[in-house]
Amino acid sequence: MERKPSSNEGKDVLIGTLWRLCHGKKTMHEHDLLNLETMCEDSQKSSAAACKYLLDTLAKAPNTAKHRALEVTDILFGKSLRFREEVLGSVLLFVRKTIGKPIHKRQQDERTTGDSHAKLESAAMPIFRKWIEEFGERHEKLLVLKKYLEACSAKCPRRLPPAEQGGSQVPDFRAQNATLKAQLFERSKTQFNELYSKVKLAIVSLDNAMNLLVPSLELGDRSSAEVSESSGSATAANVPVTVRLQLRKTEVTKTADNNDLIKNATGLYQQIRMGYQPAVRRMIIQLRRSSCTHDLCTKAEQLLSEMTSVVNKFSEVDFVSDSDFESDSDFEDVPST
Repeated sequence: MERKPSSNEGKDVLIGTLWRLCHGKKTMHEHDLLNLETMCEDSQKSSAAACKYLLDTLAKAPNTAKHRALEVTDILFGKSLRFREEVLGSVLLFVRKTIGKPIHKRQQDERTTGDSHAKLESAAMPIFRKWIEEFGERHEKLLVLKKYLEACSAKCPRRLPPAEQGGSQVPDFRAQNATLKAQLFERSKTQFNELYSKVKLAIVSLDNAMNLLVPSLELGDRSSAEVSESSGSATAANVPVTVRLQLRKTEVTKTADNNDLIKNATGLYQQIRMGYQPAVRRMIIQLRRSSCTHDLCTKAEQLLSEMTSVVNKFSEVDFVSDSDFESDSDFEDVPST
């Protein structure tokens, strides 16, 4: 008997959509697939919930629902990056729910599952191979999956006594995951070091340019304070005070002498603001996922802080056009006849 959603699940759009796609009697509706893709891409929490639901369906649902859950997983894997990351985090579970356990246990499994499991396995193998072909270069966990599938494909076609089968050819996933994490860390570390040198150069260059354009930024010269206090004979401790601090941007006049320097500073500001800051934020996330050392993550966060500081320094300056300089720039050199 097919499991129907509870009253709580019925209120949940995500679970309701998944139930219709996996357990519904009609064919899967394109509208439900599109809504599910949108929900998974909008929220990592929704992607995790969808991944868990599909795993549970592959483990406990009727055969028809299992095949449809596998199909939904394949569709979302190709279209939603967030969902793909969730599946890759549990890829071994998906393999075990569809293909089976390690080879030396398969003979016992086949006696209990029969043709239904064989059909699910035959449907899952091409899907996993497609994932490896399309996304293997970007996701190293799929390369581990590839080795697992190769080991499964190498099993003997006939049932042999345990003594003749020999040891399992299935890779040690714990060891491979440890190796994979180490490789990911080294790659992330190399990428960060390359990015660090570029970003640090841009920070120093912009900071030097701002120091030349504005030798000193005195807060007292750039602000005005207005203080008002209530009249009366109350003591100072009881007198309510209102302070309004208004910061004024430092004005720098564009001239022929500093025009090139201003253009260079503006270019560096845009490069840091639009390019390097987002890149370093993504790198910090990547470093944390790769289980990087505390010192390396701290170094990346410090670099982001330095970028924020120099960007704010540029934003506090207002570059004002000089009328004489602008009028001179309007004239073009006319070749003599």
